[in-house]
Amino acid sequence: MRVWEHQEVGWLEWQWAVGIAAVALVLGVAWRGAERSWQRAVAAFARELALVLSLYTIWILAGRLSVVRVDEGLRNGRWVYQLQDSLHMPSETVLQNWIIPRPWVARFTNGYYAIVHVPAMLITLVWLYVAHRDKYSQWRTALALTTFFCLCIQFVPVAPPRMFPQFGFVDVARLFDQSVYGPIGQGISDQISAMPSVHVAWAVWVGAAVVHAGVSRWRGLIILHPLATIFAVSATANHWWLDGVVAAALLALSVGIERTTTRGWRRMRQESVVTPALVASESAPAANVPLEDSLPMSTSSGSRRSSTYPSA
Repeated sequence: MRVWEHQEVGWLEWQWAVGIAAVALVLGVAWRGAERSWQRAVAAFARELALVLSLYTIWILAGRLSVVRVDEGLRNGRWVYQLQDSLHMPSETVLQNWIIPRPWVARFTNGYYAIVHVPAMLITLVWLYVAHRDKYSQWRTALALTTFFCLCIQFVPVAPPRMFPQFGFVDVARLFDQSVYGPIGQGISDQISAMPSVHVAWAVWVGAAVVHAGVSRWRGLIILHPLATIFAVSATANHWWLDGVVAAALLALSVGIERTTTRGWRRMRQESVVTPALVASESAPAANVPLEDSLPMSTSSGSRRSSTYPSA
């Protein structure tokens, strides 16, 4: 597994991720109905690990598919720049002009962009699984949906701002010899998949999940992470402002889909349980009832009389 090579930070290779996911899936299925509780716990964790690594693999591979469409990516990136300008959105160069004269800030920002997003997401997943199991599934599903939507959109290549020096953008990471990218198509992920920002999507997911599931009065401080991520991706010119906007919107959409489908699934399960019970109760034989209790009440005298026999 390559970690450092030519000043590039490398995460787990996708081949290793596939292998580990396969082993975890086999273990998760084999021990799913195990008698020992610790085996069932390991099986559940293994299945979740297989899911996360599968999403990671798709993320890596999907980015590489747009490598051959560099010209289209540059054209789409220019369109995003013009759209932001027409919407009177602030330029990313404002942040760049502030951090470049401050080398320690620029280096910290480059490092934050390159390193923090994956560990923060994984740590949050483990924290939810261990400490807040009741909320884990909903946020895991929201993360999976958000990542899937991001990857689908990334099949349309969009070049990041740093590839447009003619507009005044600077590749801050390369300026300070901290670039995680090599030639186009190499490095941590592809360089022509700026829209939307998975960095921002995962960071906002971390903030929302911790605020929702946490109980500490300090949990609101986690909002600093998505704010710092938005600052980092924009100041380094690795993403447009709209990349983050779209990413946050996709997360909101994913949370809505998860809640709607979960409620619908629960309603269907409740109906599937209640309906057979009602059918069984209606088809059951009537209980033995005394004859006098089954006779209708007289409306004139208040005494119990049979409608079959006339009164004397």
